[in-house]
Amino acid sequence: MLDEITSANLRAVADLSGYASKGDVSVPVKIYVGGYSDAGAVGDYQVTVHIK
Repeated sequence: MLDEITSANLRAVADLSGYASKGDVSVPVKIYVGGYSDAGAVGDYQVTVHIK
């Protein structure tokens, strides 16, 4: 199954509702694997976003 998962199946979701300051911010994200109920992401992930 792992060799069938592509980047099109992956989704990263960040909740930016608690961020009011401008600039670069590192925020936690949840990773979802679409189309495979037996697959998921393990670990903690973050993305850096630029808030204007």
